[in-house]
Amino acid sequence: MSPSGQGLRSVIDATRRLLRRDAMLAVVGVALGAIPLALIIALLFGGLRSWLAPSPFPLLVELVAIAVAGAASYFATRLWVRGIDEPHVAAAAEHSLGLAAGSVRGVLELGRAVPAGTSVALFRRAEAEVSRHVVGNTPTQLAGDTGRAVRRRRTNAFAILGAFCAFTVLLGLVAPKRSRASWAPLLHPVSHLSPPLLAPLEVHPGNVEVARGTALHVRVTAQGRGVIELHWIAAGDVPKMRSVDVVSGLATSDLAAIETKTQYWV
Repeated sequence: MSPSGQGLRSVIDATRRLLRRDAMLAVVGVALGAIPLALIIALLFGGLRSWLAPSPFPLLVELVAIAVAGAASYFATRLWVRGIDEPHVAAAAEHSLGLAAGSVRGVLELGRAVPAGTSVALFRRAEAEVSRHVVGNTPTQLAGDTGRAVRRRRTNAFAILGAFCAFTVLLGLVAPKRSRASWAPLLHPVSHLSPPLLAPLEVHPGNVEVARGTALHVRVTAQGRGVIELHWIAAGDVPKMRSVDVVSGLATSDLAAIETKTQYWV
């Protein structure tokens, strides 16, 4: 390939890389939109009882967001990136410079292998003529309308992403407590499938001495429980057990007529 042909291919390749970079940025902007979308959905469902642990919904929201981001990336890449190849860029350069359709593309294709029976001298002349018009222009100039369309798509993608993010932040500021409760499960969606650990039981009065024949009033703080089992055994007696309902997180019961050393537990 002649120096002019190498320069022509080099500037077309630089233009192609520029267009693909801007197109990929647009794809990234579209894919990232799944993040604020997931946060908004979580905020909408966060006030429901079904969002509380144990719940599969935070994990489901994340899986849907990943699927949406993946699908959007796939289709956006097919539409916006894969079509940006050498023939496409050559056509864009021809249009932006006012050259005959196919002139740049034809020189690039023939530059790889001049067919038998084709005049090499005529080809070199055509190559030099096309290179004279193309080489020296910047990739932005060569991309022309195609480049402007790609940049506009990139700008729009990040503008929409910014609007989504701003709206999400606004919702978080308006309802900070609900936002924290709604978004926290998204950080650990798998562990959110299990019920939360219950607070430990608190037994009162614990170890205590009472007068012989009097009762012991037992109070048990049992948050998250519906019923507790109170066990006790007096020295020389058999073990006993009583089920006690928990009301508003508190269960109370009396061990009556204590005559000897008694052990109790919940």
